[in-house]
Amino acid sequence: MSIMSKATLAITKFTFELPVDTSLPTSPGCFATCANEYHSGQLSYQQFLGAALAHLDPALPTRHPEDGSLANLARLSTCGSMGPVAAAIKLCLLSDKPILSQDTIDLLYAMQLSASSFGHRLTANLAALPSLHLQVAILAALCQEMPTLAVEILSANPPPTPPEQSLFNLQDSAVCPVGSFGRPAFIKFPVNFWIVAVKAGWVAPSPNLAYFAASAGPPGGPLLRVLLDAHLDVTLVLDRVLLYDSLLYNVAEKQDDPSLLRDILARVPRKKIDPELLMVVVSEREDGGVEMLAMLLDHGLNINYQKKEPVSLRDQYDPWAGDAWYRRSLTPLHMAAKKGNKSAVSFLISRGAKLNETEFYGDTARDLALRAGHHEVVEILDQAAKPRDHK
Repeated sequence: MSIMSKATLAITKFTFELPVDTSLPTSPGCFATCANEYHSGQLSYQQFLGAALAHLDPALPTRHPEDGSLANLARLSTCGSMGPVAAAIKLCLLSDKPILSQDTIDLLYAMQLSASSFGHRLTANLAALPSLHLQVAILAALCQEMPTLAVEILSANPPPTPPEQSLFNLQDSAVCPVGSFGRPAFIKFPVNFWIVAVKAGWVAPSPNLAYFAASAGPPGGPLLRVLLDAHLDVTLVLDRVLLYDSLLYNVAEKQDDPSLLRDILARVPRKKIDPELLMVVVSEREDGGVEMLAMLLDHGLNINYQKKEPVSLRDQYDPWAGDAWYRRSLTPLHMAAKKGNKSAVSFLISRGAKLNETEFYGDTARDLALRAGHHEVVEILDQAAKPRDHK
């Protein structure tokens, strides 16, 4: 008679229980073995599936290191490129519906083809399949570099219900955007997949995913928008930095959608904003950024903000010291002129930027634009100076 106990595993902010049959013999590392052997080239994709799915045979009951162990389950997901699929199959084995449907199995085997030649038709009612089975198919599609198929599964009508036991929300699993940043499986999945997965409720908003979206440039903007709409908590801390601050810098520097900056600012309305964000907006743009500049100025930032500091000759000519000291001596107008950003220059002038303010070496914005060959910016600055000369 088997003795069943329950092990409760914390999954990010979710919890689920896994059964542990202590009467069964332990089969050490067999899921991990087939995942590692696939990764090393010893098994083909078809052979990997055969070895992993064989564990679901009710006539061959065994116990594995992952049973009831959050750490071991997460570790299994990191075993090579098919580790997440092995972990997803293991979760099915621990559920009340361990046997995968024939539709799911057929779909898995069809993925041995390349993405360009994949012609398998999805079953009409994916929502009828257990969500844990669909999780196996989604992860297999992602690991086989077929993200369009994974998106198609999540976009079914009606949409599939997210599994309570989600590897995407299992902290330290290879596909969870929570915890230490930089896991290959999480990073390599395309932005479009994460957008659909968050919308479908399969992936919880997290600081890592938000950082990934914000730092990806304009392609990551739609993902960041979805995360904000899903009530992302910007007051969380990521790598000892407040997520709010990290997002402000990345959005100001790399994103084109000013509504992202507006919404992030609105999340913590009383927090003091770093005045260097004005410089961040113009430092990486040769055009545009006007709406973001307007938002920051409307929050009370000083349009002529700069920090001139005494710097030794040694530091000025030390290649290892960098030029942060020089950049701090620039105003936003100086930087916009250096970059040749005509729209930002015109806007900053209209908001009262000082034309004759000098940087560390005594150059004005006009001097910097002229030296960089931005003659149209020089003309804008000259035109703006004329009315002031007659006052």
